Amino acid sequence: MRVSAHGPGPRPAEREALRHDVSALAAAEFGEPVIVRAWKYNGLAHYTVPGRYAGADEHGHWVRQPAGAFVARPGLGFFAGRPALCLVPHGSPWIATFHPRDSADGPDWHTYVDVSAMLRAHEFSAPTAQPGVRSRGFEVESFDMDLDVVASHTRGVFVDDEDEFLEHQRQFGYPASLVEAMEASAEAVSSAMLGNTPPFDNPSATVSSWWSRSERLETP
Repeated sequence: MRVSAHGPGPRPAEREALRHDVSALAAAEFGEPVIVRAWKYNGLAHYTVPGRYAGADEHGHWVRQPAGAFVARPGLGFFAGRPALCLVPHGSPWIATFHPRDSADGPDWHTYVDVSAMLRAHEFSAPTAQPGVRSRGFEVESFDMDLDVVASHTRGVFVDDEDEFLEHQRQFGYPASLVEAMEASAEAVSSAMLGNTPPFDNPSATVSSWWSRSERLETP
């Protein structure tokens, strides 16, 4: 069952939470809109970030989230002050966000990975100013599972929000198999970052190439 984009959705069944299907993104073309939307496990809305499709490689689908994009969550909304790259993997339980490492006014981190469950993608259409003409876009939805793996300029690589993960296990009733899968995902991403393993070899070939390829998506 896909979570509705228009309100709180149900928590996923245990076996569904461990399945991911973003194959709909294979139809996306360069520059088409992609909305990345995360929910919490209890079905309440989390973050929504718009972007444009940049392309795909063996690691997943890359989305350019330009400076000025409106980032929203309940009770908070702001225009992004700098661009970001989002990587939606083909089948792994996480979503990664990369910031330019040479951004002097950027955040302390350059790579931020949200450990996630039940990644799904689907196509949508929206009306345009031209009567009878609709534009195509794509939406990626997931359940944010609290744990974040961060590569920081000052602190190195660390796993964040482990206390929230423990609290929500009790509060939301995470199944044991899901807890194990999310912990394993965080450990695997941490190891990849520490080992400078693609796609977490930032700032070398993988991420740098996608910054270059998606540069023209910054222009309206």
